[in-house]
Amino acid sequence: MHDYKKGHIKYCSSLLVYAVLSLGCNYVDRSDSTMTSAQLESMGDLYFNEAQYLLNSSMESSLLTVQALTVMTLREASCGRPKNSYKHLGMAVRMAVDMDLHLQTRPDPEHGLHQLDVETRKVTFWSLYNMEM
Repeated sequence: MHDYKKGHIKYCSSLLVYAVLSLGCNYVDRSDSTMTSAQLESMGDLYFNEAQYLLNSSMESSLLTVQALTVMTLREASCGRPKNSYKHLGMAVRMAVDMDLHLQTRPDPEHGLHQLDVETRKVTFWSLYNMEM
């Protein structure tokens, strides 16, 4: 979602984009693709490695980082790497709890927390919770 007043994209980051691209490479319809399975897997690895690099570079606690870690969890699980998947899931859960995403929050426009922010926090936490269960 683009925040036109501030001139930046509020619900998107390079980390999240690379995480989504890495997962997306696993779900390309290969019958319509000009790339082979090996090429798509290689592209997915490149995107994932870039996401991992960005994660290691900043590791800032944010909603976008929790979301990216959750997507990276799915990607590693879909590639048959459960240990790495659990590692990313654990980091996402700990970060979400540290950020109090598990607590009910009310909109507070004076401090920049609008209804959409509250809903985004809630959906992110419950998605993560479902993955953990």
